[in-house]
This record gives sequence, C-alpha cells and structure tokens, in this order.
Amino acid sequence: MRILCPILMLIFITTGCGGSDRVDVYPVCGAVTLEGKPMAGGGSIAFLPIEQQKGKAAGGTIESDGKFMMSTYGDGDGSMAGKFRVVITQSVWDEQENTGDSDSTPNGQINQPVKKVDDEQIIPAIYSHPQNSPLTIEVGPDSPSEITFELTKTAKK
Repeated sequence: MRILCPILMLIFITTGCGGSDRVDVYPVCGAVTLEGKPMAGGGSIAFLPIEQQKGKAAGGTIESDGKFMMSTYGDGDGSMAGKFRVVITQSVWDEQENTGDSDSTPNGQINQPVKKVDDEQIIPAIYSHPQNSPLTIEVGPDSPSEITFELTKTAKK
C-alpha cells in the first residue's frame, strides 16, 4: 500500500483529477488601425464570447505599431472557436518612472502621467465597451488567422 499511494498520486498529478477544461484554439493575429493608420499608443484587445461556451476568452497586447497576437493558454496560441465581441482599449497616457520612495521629484514636483497619443489619434470609447463594441469576429478552423480591425472616428453601435 505504501508504494501504491505514491504511484496513484503521480498518476493524478500528471493526468489531472478530471477532464481538461482546455478547448482547441486557433491562431489569430493582425493589426488595429484608426482611419487606415496603425492605432497609436498600443493597448489591449480581448475576445468576449457572445454566446455561452466552454473555454477561456482570448486576449492580447496591441503594440505601438497596431499589431497584436491573441493568447488563451500561452503566448500567441490563439483563440477558441466561436463568435466574439472584440473589445479594444488604447494606452493614451504614459506613467513617469518613479525613481524614489516618494511620488515627487527632487525639486518637489509630483510625477504626472504624460499624454502619449494626440487627441486626433484617440479611438472612440465605444470600442472599449464590453457590451456595445461594434466589432465582432467568428473564429474557427476555417477562419482567417490574420485580421485587421479598422476603427473609425465615427463608430456607433
């Protein structure tokens, strides 16, 4: 019995106590543009399931050149299949690096965030709304793996 318990524990550890919650994922990458130009500032992108389904939602980082790669279980592995609302947030502000234990600089001025995106390059807030973003995507084994989300300043749901 002393040998059997460690063997059973090893089996449970390596195979899990039940079925895996992982579902198949499909590669999805691409770019986010605003009025035909790469989205300034970078940000984040998320695929939120429109219908109830098993699995994890995918997310990714949008780089300063507008490019992104979706991840579900590991870096760049993609998204599970299904219909999704696409939520995009933009990094408009850049935090100043704090060089000490306080929030002030040596001359007594407080470190303030710096705006890194001009007003005309800011995407409309509707794209970051989880229920009202007008962007949707369907992912599956036959869907394209490279997508461009073309945002407009006049977006409405």
